[in-house]
Amino acid sequence: MDISVIGTGAMGTAVVERLLAKDHSVTIYNRSPGRMAPLAGKGARIAASARDAVEATSLVISLVEHAPAMDEMILTDDILPRFADKVFMKMTTTNGRVARQVTSRIEAVGGTCLDIAILNFPDDVSSGKMHAMVGASQADFDAWAPLLGDLGPKILRVGEVGTASIAENAMIQIMMFQVVAFAYGLAVFERAGLPEDMLMEATGENPLFQIGLGEYFHGRMTKRDFTPPLYRLVKHRNDMQLTLDDMEDLGIMSDGVSALRQLFVKATEQGLNENDYSAVYDIICPRQE
Repeated sequence: MDISVIGTGAMGTAVVERLLAKDHSVTIYNRSPGRMAPLAGKGARIAASARDAVEATSLVISLVEHAPAMDEMILTDDILPRFADKVFMKMTTTNGRVARQVTSRIEAVGGTCLDIAILNFPDDVSSGKMHAMVGASQADFDAWAPLLGDLGPKILRVGEVGTASIAENAMIQIMMFQVVAFAYGLAVFERAGLPEDMLMEATGENPLFQIGLGEYFHGRMTKRDFTPPLYRLVKHRNDMQLTLDDMEDLGIMSDGVSALRQLFVKATEQGLNENDYSAVYDIICPRQE
């Protein structure tokens, strides 16, 4: 199938690589040309502009970093009318409110929109192990499930447009609490001189205390080695704001989430933006001279 992908950062690259591996024809566009060159070498066609990418195929996937980038690059007054009779898969992380707004704009010009949340790191996606939640009508989900199945084995419809974005942000909240909870526990063990093997045994094997990425966090935090990032700290900070937006719309008390987000805000203020999100440990347990 002919598919356009706009946004070739880490996740966009992974999606394109997988689509190419499944013999789809992929047109790509990214504002930073250097990020497209490796994919061109693997068979992707480089579009001259976002408009060119939209016009090139009947299916357009957005994997730009955030909602403002979607507005600036894809959903402009010039490009939006060109979505008539096309399908737009919004894989860009947004809150539920934005997902519904985007869908309304696409449908107003005669297009179709699916709200898709990817629940993996890029390496899993490029190897065909993507898990995703989809917000769409049942008919649209059924029509596109086979194509999405090329990206991974577990593609689940959670409800109408907007629900996938809300669900994704709930999952991001779980990620946030895990990394912060582990960082606080490790900081106490480190400063008190307690045996860290006991912490690792509890968080890895005891169901009462298990943290899925405990080994990953432990390695990064004890070595203070936060590059290259698996999940950029600044993106984690921004995504947590989307969680807060959804919680506000749903009437959920969010004081705890707001407080934890401030750790990531402080980390970005100290220049840790492009580090792995486990770098929040440097804020919780500052380095000692």
